[in-house]
Amino acid sequence: MEDNLLMQIKEFIRSKIYNNDDFRVQWAKSNPFVGTENEYSYQGKTDFTLGIIYDPAHYHRYFMAACQDLRISYKIVDILKDSWIEEIEKSNCEGFMVWPHLNSFVLKEIIDERIFLINKYLKIPVYPNLEAISILDNKRRVRDWLLANKFTPPKTWCFTEKKEALEFIDKTTYPIVFKTVKGSVSHGVSIILNKAKAKKLVHQCFGKGVYPFRMDRRNVQWDFILFQEYLEDCDEKRVIRIGSNYFIIDKVRGNSKYHSGSGYMKWGEQDDYFLNKTKEITDKGGFTCMNVDFLVDKKGNAYVNELHALFHGPKIEDRSNIGMYLLDELSNKWIKREGNHYRNYTTNYRVLDFVNQIGLSYTDNENWLEKDVFYEINGIKM
Repeated sequence: MEDNLLMQIKEFIRSKIYNNDDFRVQWAKSNPFVGTENEYSYQGKTDFTLGIIYDPAHYHRYFMAACQDLRISYKIVDILKDSWIEEIEKSNCEGFMVWPHLNSFVLKEIIDERIFLINKYLKIPVYPNLEAISILDNKRRVRDWLLANKFTPPKTWCFTEKKEALEFIDKTTYPIVFKTVKGSVSHGVSIILNKAKAKKLVHQCFGKGVYPFRMDRRNVQWDFILFQEYLEDCDEKRVIRIGSNYFIIDKVRGNSKYHSGSGYMKWGEQDDYFLNKTKEITDKGGFTCMNVDFLVDKKGNAYVNELHALFHGPKIEDRSNIGMYLLDELSNKWIKREGNHYRNYTTNYRVLDFVNQIGLSYTDNENWLEKDVFYEINGIKM
C-alpha cells in the first residue's frame, strides 16, 4: 500500500514538472548513437539500405544496434515531419522498420496513418505488418481481435455507454480489474475491490477521463471503460515469435500483485502447448513479430492476456534455459537451439526476418551470438 501511494505521489509530481519537450531530452539520452556518426545513417557491408522510422522516445535505437551488429546499412527517416512523403521517397530504402511512438496518443495515430500509406500506396514494405502495428498498445483492439478470431482472453468487458457500465458494476462480483486502453508494465491497471470504487471510475471515464501512469497527461481516455475478471495467483508465460524463431519466458510477480512491471523474468521450460498456441495465433494474423502473454490460473486454464508486436524489458539474469525453439516441419516437433539469441530484445532476428521477407540477398555470419544480450557503446547499455 505504501509503495503504491509513493508511486502515485511521484507520478503526480512528475506529471506537473515534465512536458513532451522535457521527455524528448531525456529519451535522447537513452540512445547511445545520438551525437555519433551513425545517428542518422550507417554504411554497412550490404548493397541495400533499410529504413528505420524515427521514434521521439528513441526505441528505434534497437533497430540501429541490430543493423550495426549485422553490418546492414540503414537510414533514419522522421515521418512526423511535414515533408515526410518526400523524405520517404528520396531515402531509396528497401523497406521501413518501425517502433511506433506510444507516449502520445496523437503521435501514435499519426504514425499508424502514415505507415499505412507507406505500405498501401507508396508500395514500400513495413515491419512489423500493419495489423500488428494497429493493435499495439491497445487493450480494446487486442481483446476484440482475440474474440473475433476465436481465442480465449480473460473475460473482459468493454463499455462505450455509461448506463451499460453502471448496470454491469451493479451486478458483477468483486474484485475486478480496471485497465486503461493504453499503458504497459501494469501502468493503468487497478484491482477494484468494491462497487463504490468501480462507480467512481465509471463516472470519471465518462466525465473528465483518466490517463495511464507514466504517460503524457494529455492522453486522456474518455467515453470508454474496460474491466477484466480478476484471476488470483496466476502464472504468466511469455512466448515470442520472430520469423520462425520462438522464445519462452516466465514473468515473475515478485512482491507486487501484478506480473508486468515486477522487473524480473526468467527463461521458461519448453512447453509445446504454448509454442503451438503462439504459432496458431501468429499464423492467424500473419504476425512474424509478436509477443504473446498468457495467464495460467490455479486450475491450469490458460488465457491469452496480451499481444505486443514490439517489446523490451529487464535483462534476464537466469541462464539455465536460454535459447530459442524452431519447429521441425518433417517431425512436427519443437527443436531447441541454445545460445544468446535474445540480443537487443530479439531485434537482430527482427531485422533478419524483415530482410528475408523482402527477399534481399544477405548472409548472417552470426558473430553477434557471441556478444552480450544488450548492445553497449560509450558505457551506455541498452
